[in-house]
Amino acid sequence: DWGKLMAMFCEAGCGIASATEPFDFSTPAGRMLMGMLAVVGEFFGEILRENVRAALEHKAAQGYHHGPPPYGYMRPVDDDGQVTPDQPLQIVPDARRGAENDRSGD
Repeated sequence: DWGKLMAMFCEAGCGIASATEPFDFSTPAGRMLMGMLAVVGEFFGEILRENVRAALEHKAAQGYHHGPPPYGYMRPVDDDGQVTPDQPLQIVPDARRGAENDRSGD
C-alpha cells in the first residue's frame, strides 16, 4: 500500500526521488501526484491480473493447458495446443502398487 510505504519513509527520515521526472514529493502537490500515480498503477495491475486469469480459464475450458505438461502427458507436436497422454507407462502402476503395499505393511 502506497500510503503505508510513504509513512514508513517519513518515519525513517527518507524520501523518494525520480532520476527522470521533476517530481518533488516533499510538497503537497508532489505527494498528491505520487499518490495518484500509485492508484493508477494499482488499478492497471488489477485489470491485468483479471484479464490474464480470464484468458487462462477460457483456454482451460477449451482443453488447453498452461505451463509445463502434467506428469504422464507430453507437449503437443501439432498446432491444436492440447496436451495428449503419453503411452501408458508401467512405472505408474508399479509405483502405485508399491505405495499401497507400504501402507498395508506388505
